[in-house]
Amino acid sequence: MPGYGYTSKSLVALDGTSANSSVRTSNAFWVGDASAVAVSYVTATAVASVVSIDASLSDGMGTQAGFASGLTSAAAPNGDWLRFSSAGANAITTLSLQSLGAVRWVRFIRAAADSQASVVLATRT
Repeated sequence: MPGYGYTSKSLVALDGTSANSSVRTSNAFWVGDASAVAVSYVTATAVASVVSIDASLSDGMGTQAGFASGLTSAAAPNGDWLRFSSAGANAITTLSLQSLGAVRWVRFIRAAADSQASVVLATRT
């Protein structure tokens, strides 16, 4: 009975490949049905760093209802996004999304100096 009725998945939100090294803000990831969420932030350098985590309670009812493309890409705080938390370098951080209510989306913002850093999002439903 692997998983005991849970479905787990890991998604790479940001990585350090040359194609993504100039990307500071990740795409939005749906976490509306997740019962547990964890974030892993791994840096390539030995500097103290954090990745910012934005959360959205919005349903994404923009031009494409229910999709992340309906959310604004502007910096938090704004109508869709609020700064929720941060994750330290080379650590795993568990997010307590229930503290905000019905969080539907998360996104990650890394510092420009951490262009080689990776962010992995793990969810369990």
